[in-house]
Amino acid sequence: MGEYFLVIIMCIAGACQSIHSEEPYTSYEACYQQSQITAEVFNKQYPSSQGQIFCLDGLQYEMYLNSTEEKIIGTES
Repeated sequence: MGEYFLVIIMCIAGACQSIHSEEPYTSYEACYQQSQITAEVFNKQYPSSQGQIFCLDGLQYEMYLNSTEEKIIGTES
């Protein structure tokens, strides 16, 4: 088990941005299920966009945070 974090990389018209939620999921399966729902919503709202969604474990998430400029889901920037 462990904690997993949902990270989204989304590109529209060649401009890409990463967003994530700081709230961890308690299992990979829970994160994966949310990623499927999120992908469906994004595909409907932004049909011409491209991207990927990841479920990262704690170590991977720390590496992500240290290597990117991120936007946190649910906060104003």
